[in-house]
Amino acid sequence: MGNAADNLVKKYPDRISQLKGPILAYFKKWAKIKPFNGTEQDLYMTVFHPVSRQVPPDTVFPANVRKDNPGIKTPQDYINLVNGKKNTAILTPAEWTALKDTASKLGTSSTALYKLINFESSWAPQARNPISGARGLIQWMPFVAKEYGFKDDLGGMTPPLLLALLLGGGYFIARRYGLI
Repeated sequence: MGNAADNLVKKYPDRISQLKGPILAYFKKWAKIKPFNGTEQDLYMTVFHPVSRQVPPDTVFPANVRKDNPGIKTPQDYINLVNGKKNTAILTPAEWTALKDTASKLGTSSTALYKLINFESSWAPQARNPISGARGLIQWMPFVAKEYGFKDDLGGMTPPLLLALLLGGGYFIARRYGLI
């Protein structure tokens, strides 16, 4: 019996399926709320703190975000962490194509998307955070299933719904804009 994040990783077990499936769907949903402006901050914050996608980079995160992420006080702090991690993953030609296609559909650079995934999971599609239980390339959270009324052992949650709660406020924003 696994949680919703475990089941999502089982359904999308590799880099290409996660890029073309839940990752693309998640970013497209946020782009409907507000189109991407092509900056690293806009892309990175969609995963880390969606309401901070296009705020000034020195804007201080709410206390709960700072508490859960020591050392990350502003969007610029997170951007610096993402950009500072050594890029170590070697992608196959098909994976590069999927990455470039996904980035193109989002109107962002493939380099920025590569860096984001490299930071979050080191490009390991089965990655698991031992503390939060987050899984996959962009680290979707297991608690999301319960927020949407699913039981932990159900894998039927759609990826955009699963990813909409990468942080607590994402649920309310997603509900407000009709994503759920």
